[in-house]
Amino acid sequence: MHEHQFLKTTSILPVSDIYETLAWYEGTLGFETVYIHGKGRRSEVEDFANYAVLRRDSVEVHFILDEGVPSVN
Repeated sequence: MHEHQFLKTTSILPVSDIYETLAWYEGTLGFETVYIHGKGRRSEVEDFANYAVLRRDSVEVHFILDEGVPSVN
């Protein structure tokens, strides 16, 4: 019988502020930002940062901007 193994998993966590999250993970836990989609904060620019990837050693964590519940018209 052949036993299957999980080799990798990716966690994607919703956050309210990408840049505050990056600063905390970098400063407190020693992660390195390897990718940010978009630039700037939601209130500042149209193409704001809404996704980021951080890495430390063999651990990679992804963050997505929690934009709230979509409005239904």
